[in-house]
Amino acid sequence: MTVRTKRMNIRQIIIEKFDLLIEEKYKLLKSDTIYFDKESGEIESVTFRDGYNVFFKKGGWRIFPRAINGKEFLDIINCIKNNKFYANRK
Repeated sequence: MTVRTKRMNIRQIIIEKFDLLIEEKYKLLKSDTIYFDKESGEIESVTFRDGYNVFFKKGGWRIFPRAINGKEFLDIINCIKNNKFYANRK
């Protein structure tokens, strides 16, 4: 359980919500990389290979959760809630 204080950043709350949602999806798909099926935005996937969530832009660039635009982060959370994601099995 996370204790919220007055100094808690909204972005941190969104990141924690994402972490709670995505953890079970990794287990469900038996994959460490999840791709999002969304039409707009730069982020195409998230991976847990290095022990923490790292996002990838469409060009293959790595981006950490604190650097993602808030609207795009909410779009990603909506994709997860609405089951608009997939994993490539190799």
